[in-house]
Amino acid sequence: MFATPAYAQAAGGGSVIASFVPFLILGIPFAIGNYFLAKRIEGATPAIWVVMSLIPVVNYFFFFYVAYRVVFQVLDHLKDLKQTSAF
Repeated sequence: MFATPAYAQAAGGGSVIASFVPFLILGIPFAIGNYFLAKRIEGATPAIWVVMSLIPVVNYFFFFYVAYRVVFQVLDHLKDLKQTSAF
């Protein structure tokens, strides 16, 4: 009923790789942001955070890790601040 476009037929096995290109392009801004975020978080390696942000399927789960890591970092700093305050 519907014909497959000529460019899709010519792509062959390369179409799988081509389908990940938009996800890679969308991951670049997150990778840049995670690089600067990792530099400010204790014990985080910025290069690993960039690579994990660029892998299409892995980055979905990695973003949950980043979110919780940031929340725990903030809570730890607030706890330290509360312990050192005079109140």
